[in-house]
Amino acid sequence: RITGGTGTGSYGGGIYNSGLMTLIDVVITSNSAPSHGGGILILPGATVVLGGTTAIFGNDGGGVWNEGTLRMGGRSVIRDHQLTGSGAGIYLTTSAVLRMSGRSRITGNTATLEGGGVYATLASSIEMSGRAAISGNKGTGGGGLLLSGASLTMSRLALISTNTATSSSGGGVLASEGTIALSGDARITGNKALSGDGGGIRTDSALTLAGSAIVSGNKARYGGGVLVSGIGTITMSDASLIRGNTASVMGGGLHAAAEGATTGVVCGTNVRQNSAPANVPLFADCFLFQPG
Repeated sequence: RITGGTGTGSYGGGIYNSGLMTLIDVVITSNSAPSHGGGILILPGATVVLGGTTAIFGNDGGGVWNEGTLRMGGRSVIRDHQLTGSGAGIYLTTSAVLRMSGRSRITGNTATLEGGGVYATLASSIEMSGRAAISGNKGTGGGGLLLSGASLTMSRLALISTNTATSSSGGGVLASEGTIALSGDARITGNKALSGDGGGIRTDSALTLAGSAIVSGNKARYGGGVLVSGIGTITMSDASLIRGNTASVMGGGLHAAAEGATTGVVCGTNVRQNSAPANVPLFADCFLFQPG
């Protein structure tokens, strides 16, 4: 058990790592850092591996500040951090890596700004596989994750669920200049952006849904499931679905109003059984660009 540590400078309360470290069945709690990394600070080139039932929770200054590589496996969890700023669970700096597998989780974290669970900056990457989950987090935008020029890859039964954007967009994921790819049985479900758009995902970059990936049960004003904005695109293939989402204005499943934004999208087929207000029934599933 690692507890009661205080970071020097602005970062690193519990563990300050510059090499390779493996933590199995370890508890890291009640440490503090003035800015970020209340639980762990990972320096460039360093790797931290979390396994077993390792738990990082309740640290002042957020869970992890990652400038290197963090690998989460087993039933490891980063949970219940409250942070004034962005990235309450994990903050990924430029080119940092987060890999989640097994039944690892990032859950119950709250940021006063964006990226309640994870905030990922330029050229950083997030890979989720197995039954890894990012759930129950809150931020002003990107309740689960904020991608700022970062990439997110989800495969097998990876899950992003029940996250909330409290005052902006992207209940599950908010992506600015970042790519998102779902395959296997990956799921983005039950997220909310009730004051913004894109309950499951809001992106202005490339989104790909393949395999049996599904976006379902999300809620927002526009694009209950997915909102594609700016120069963003969405490509759907195989048995992927956008189903059972709700918009309070229009585009219950998908809102993608720019020319050329969609490939493989067939409203009523792979975007189906979504809902919007009764006065805009034509846009219950999709609101898409219409030439002319």
